[in-house]
Amino acid sequence: MSTIFRQSSLDRLSSPEQLDQLIRITSRRSWIALLAMAAVVLSAVAWGLIGTITTSVSDQGMFIRGGGLFAVQTPSAGQVRSVSVGVGQQVSQGQPVAQLEPAPGAGGPVNVVSPYSGKVLELLVNPGQLVSVGSGILNLEESANPLEIVVFFPASVGKQVKTGMKAEVAPSSYSPQQYGYMLASVDYVAPFLSSAPGMMRLLQNQNLVQLFLNLAGGSPIEVHLALTPDSATPSGYRWSSSRGPDTTVTAGTLASVSVAVSQQHPIGLVLPEAR
Repeated sequence: MSTIFRQSSLDRLSSPEQLDQLIRITSRRSWIALLAMAAVVLSAVAWGLIGTITTSVSDQGMFIRGGGLFAVQTPSAGQVRSVSVGVGQQVSQGQPVAQLEPAPGAGGPVNVVSPYSGKVLELLVNPGQLVSVGSGILNLEESANPLEIVVFFPASVGKQVKTGMKAEVAPSSYSPQQYGYMLASVDYVAPFLSSAPGMMRLLQNQNLVQLFLNLAGGSPIEVHLALTPDSATPSGYRWSSSRGPDTTVTAGTLASVSVAVSQQHPIGLVLPEAR
């Protein structure tokens, strides 16, 4: 019977000398590559077990003084004769801020006095302008109240936010690439959806109310953030990667806000039961 193998080849395979030889499986370079791959896999497993992934929700907010803005209103109808204060000026409770000329036969000039102490943020009338009872003369903030951030989250997002959660705030007037973020925490979450009149009470600006309503896509949830104080920075508040700018952040400044709503190990994304 013929065979397809050469006899010399069969003899070499059956030789005891050939059977005693070790077979070289891998080279030194292959072992190094294998060890490197093992190190990468072990690092990935370790990160999956002890690393953290943060889930955040983001929106636009605004810096305000605690309690919001306050409107000084006219006690009667008439024509504005004069406005005696300017934007940025400090006023005291009971201080006259404007004077009205009432309708003929209604008496002499009427002084409009501020029921609050604070800093004037916005003038709402000009001399010569006709006003009705309860018209706004100016908006002010109570300077003694701490600076905070108000955010109006969409209802579906706001329900995830809880008091004590950490937040990062980027004022619109400063680059986060240069100064980092202001550090804050959630101080208050409204139990009910906000209405336009309620937002107006806080913001005293119809355009801002409409802006936040549009951003939320309907009735939002009001959230307040407390800034982390730091006496070593010019602003008086802590920043994530620097001392912050050399100027202070003022009320009325818009800001981008990010709130960390959850943290979990990466393995929990693959194996939910490992959370």
